[in-house]
Amino acid sequence: MKQNIINAIAGFDSSKKVSVGFDGYIDRILRVRQHDAQGNRYIETIRQFGSYLLEKAGKSCSLELQQTVEKAGGNMPNYAAALSRLDVKVTCIGALGWPGVHPLFRDALKGCELFSMGQPGKSDALEFRDGKVMLAHNQDIDALDYPTFSSRVNPRMVAQSFADADLMAFFNWSEMKGATSIWAGLCDLIVERAGRPIHMLVDFSDCSGRSKEEILEIIGVLQRYQKAFSLYYSLNLNEAEDVARKLEIGADTPQGLARALFRRLQPEAVAIHLKNGCVFANKEQEGFVPNKVIEHPTILTGGGDNFNAGFSFGLLLGLAIPEALLLGNAVSGYYVLHGQSPNRSQLIQWLKE
Repeated sequence: MKQNIINAIAGFDSSKKVSVGFDGYIDRILRVRQHDAQGNRYIETIRQFGSYLLEKAGKSCSLELQQTVEKAGGNMPNYAAALSRLDVKVTCIGALGWPGVHPLFRDALKGCELFSMGQPGKSDALEFRDGKVMLAHNQDIDALDYPTFSSRVNPRMVAQSFADADLMAFFNWSEMKGATSIWAGLCDLIVERAGRPIHMLVDFSDCSGRSKEEILEIIGVLQRYQKAFSLYYSLNLNEAEDVARKLEIGADTPQGLARALFRRLQPEAVAIHLKNGCVFANKEQEGFVPNKVIEHPTILTGGGDNFNAGFSFGLLLGLAIPEALLLGNAVSGYYVLHGQSPNRSQLIQWLKE
């Protein structure tokens, strides 16, 4: 299987196009440092961080946040930057700055076509060895909805960009209050312009702040897209469990969860990415695709977006679902270890190793 993937990457048709929306964040990556009798030391795990805070309940405490980097972020920009590194032509529609594109996005998304509809959100990512805590500032991004979108960007031009793509991707519905109106508002415009089959990848992000009614509403919107396009759901385990709970779906294992969500939503496939790999379910099969666990990550923020980029790249290559998911694991693993997304040569070498 691996050699088949490597051959496909080497022969990739760089005319392939992806259109993606709709978020945009400026990320600060932070580490938490504690002052105590032993001097200054980093808090290494979320469990240690939580225990420290619990001990200070009813008191007060002081922790230092040490910034390691400030960068363009958000699901859409991270995903687009990773795909661009693989020589895919990418069009980005999102909150990239207003009235002009913010310099951080212009630098990070060189080579991509950019349409901006508003100011980005801001996110502070507290990174630990075993995960991350995202602290979002959503005041600007919360103000974006379809009326605002259509007043700042030509919706017919954007719809044509999606319809002309080989794959389109919608991200971060959970953190954009107006996302449902944007996804719904564009649906008929995109569908009526699409003259051929298109892959469509959706990642809701963390839905814990969304109600059952809101999730049912966006699933109803996506069912309209599903009539015209091949829809794939990508979720991490936390997101999958939350969506299943609100849809009143029960499952005891990640594999059972993927199967249950597939039966309920009836897309092309459901993929749930885990720390040690990915489970999936589609009409033909279900299974587990293992991943190399990175014990000492350089960066965690953006790992899921790189997984989605690798998975999408696999779909563009025409690979079977397990092979495409292996590629998602590979791109994510390379990114987490090296702190940057791979180009095609680096990805081939990583797969060989």
